[in-house]
Amino acid sequence: MVTHHLVGARAIPVLSVQLDTADADRLIRDTGYTGPYSSIQLNWPLAPGVIEPVYNFRTPSAGYWSVGVYTGRISHHA
Repeated sequence: MVTHHLVGARAIPVLSVQLDTADADRLIRDTGYTGPYSSIQLNWPLAPGVIEPVYNFRTPSAGYWSVGVYTGRISHHA
């Protein structure tokens, strides 16, 4: 059992997560991405301007997609 969060990330109140992985995937698919994912991670980076936890969907060849769990905001990082 981990009683603390990772350095560089803040704890995520689980009940506050308003978007599950299936919904986040659907938002990404709606942009036109049809490929596979190699991993999915939920984290809340300690960085200026990051106001919510994000799902990071890593792909084998197209970088990764991020989806905000409160806003549903999507970004692609090649």
